[in-house]
Amino acid sequence: MAEDATRSYADLGKALNLSATAVHERVKKLKYDGVIKAVTADIDGAAVGRAVLAFVHVNTRSWAVTQQFLPLEQFPEVEEIHSVAGETAMILKVRTGDTQDLNALLARIHAIDGFEGTVNTGNGHSWRGPFHMLRQVFDI
Repeated sequence: MAEDATRSYADLGKALNLSATAVHERVKKLKYDGVIKAVTADIDGAAVGRAVLAFVHVNTRSWAVTQQFLPLEQFPEVEEIHSVAGETAMILKVRTGDTQDLNALLARIHAIDGFEGTVNTGNGHSWRGPFHMLRQVFDI
């Protein structure tokens, strides 16, 4: 299910040696318990005009200032925001159409009060996981 949320309960049941009803009941319980938080679509960035994938490490003056950066979730280029410990205060996963768009996004980030600097790594590929959790989640 983590790899392809469109699979039917019957198909998952065959793969897990369970009935479709048993899979449905387990999925329902996992949703109720908050283990499955959402079912989402994995969009191909290049197919929608956002071919540049970058991870932006944002450095701020202090952890308290980092809170000022949470409105970045409203920027359409920002896919994920991760608060981390260490030299970097947060890591942003962003997608833009090209490097000029990435530079424009960085300029908007640099304009936020409390900003100290960024380190960017870019244009790679993401593999979605978790790869090992399906059997653990279904307890089989």
